[in-house]
Amino acid sequence: MRSASKITLIYFTISFFWILFSDKFIATLSDDSYLITKMQTYKGWFFVVSTSVFLYILISREIKKQSKLMAELKRAKEKAEESDRLKSAFLSNVSHEIRTPLNGIVGFSQLLFENDDDDTTRQMYIDQVNRNSDMLLKIINNVLEISKIQEKMIEPSFRDVPVADFLENINQIYQSKKSNLKQKGLNFQLERQPSCEKLTIKTDPDCLNQILYNLLDNAVKYTPKGEIKLSCSMDEKFLHISVSDTGIGIPERNINGIFERFNRSPEIEMSSEGFGLGLSISKGLAQALDAKIEVTSTPGKGSCFSVLIPLNPVKK
Repeated sequence: MRSASKITLIYFTISFFWILFSDKFIATLSDDSYLITKMQTYKGWFFVVSTSVFLYILISREIKKQSKLMAELKRAKEKAEESDRLKSAFLSNVSHEIRTPLNGIVGFSQLLFENDDDDTTRQMYIDQVNRNSDMLLKIINNVLEISKIQEKMIEPSFRDVPVADFLENINQIYQSKKSNLKQKGLNFQLERQPSCEKLTIKTDPDCLNQILYNLLDNAVKYTPKGEIKLSCSMDEKFLHISVSDTGIGIPERNINGIFERFNRSPEIEMSSEGFGLGLSISKGLAQALDAKIEVTSTPGKGSCFSVLIPLNPVKK
């Protein structure tokens, strides 16, 4: 493009000087009036052609600029429309998810005030109010987390984290608080390779905690029987912390979409507490930690989600 511009500039410079000085140049070569008249005619045609070419180049460049500008405006318009569509869909999904626990809270609260039931029934109403309140709080927290991730407001606080102590803490807290494990009769195991026992990594433990809790919650939710395993291993570049289960698994065609917000696979029966935000949040937090999540799954046999944390993270 630059060479073409140089050639055009040289061409019109020569043309300018030819039109300006051609008469004097021809007069020095000959005093034949016919030749001079003929050369002046050629000069006139040369001027017309040169001017036409010059205008053509200017107009062509302006058209290209306008076309490029229009294409950019079109892309910006389409991006804005897509953003509006996604925001509308997001608000619609959030409204739908919030409505379910709110209806439960309002309904069971009214039953508490309107009916004179026995203590067992009233306790059941109270349990339902508490359960729906927890569900509503989780939805709100997830929406706030998604908003922070989307606006890139997540600022991880990197510090040294002993891997063995970190995983043992998750093991104790998770088993003590997750009653679904006992209700389903699921076995929960923690496995660590010897290489992880004395390993210390630099990461944000709070963000990593949230990622693993989301993965563990999903594992329990979609595992009707069998076991959940939290394990760690390492290679030359990454620490692998994995959550595996013997649950219903994910069809291969759906794996690429499971990290999208409010994604719900039609092949699996979703529980009433599934919001479709947990994996999207986990992916965003992993990216903030300079980590990534890998998935392997076999329908009917289970899934394994692995968080790959760099042993030498990029300094932030």
